Amino acid sequence: MGYAIVTMILLTCTLPSLCQTCDAAMWQHVYRRSRLKVVSNCISVTGTVLSITPETDGDLHVRVKLDPAYTHLLNGFNHKRQGGALIVEPICDHRPSRSDARAACGAFHQHFSAVKVGNHVKITGAYVVDTAPTNGWREIHPITSVTPP
Repeated sequence: MGYAIVTMILLTCTLPSLCQTCDAAMWQHVYRRSRLKVVSNCISVTGTVLSITPETDGDLHVRVKLDPAYTHLLNGFNHKRQGGALIVEPICDHRPSRSDARAACGAFHQHFSAVKVGNHVKITGAYVVDTAPTNGWREIHPITSVTPP
């Protein structure tokens, strides 16, 4: 009986979406988090960093070309407005230029050295839809980790 339980745990953890952990404390540093509708509290994906743009709220807007196993996570807005990329957002990467965003970051700073254009990475975090009026795409925001796959 003990063998069956161990086997089941090992088989379950071969599914990428079940083996990661996310830091829920990151949410306290998300600017205007009410615009983010949570699809999954924690997922991991792999892909290649296409571009990185600093945002006025202190976050980075990172476009990631997902590996084929994860392209089902994209929606029409990802295709139309983000060139078929998933958006991932390291939070509080730099000092916000928006004064109303500074409280969310406070003294917190998040930086992932693996986030460089051209790098193939594994990203773990909350999978959300950004419901801001001009957005609508899916993203991982906030991020718990970015590592080599």
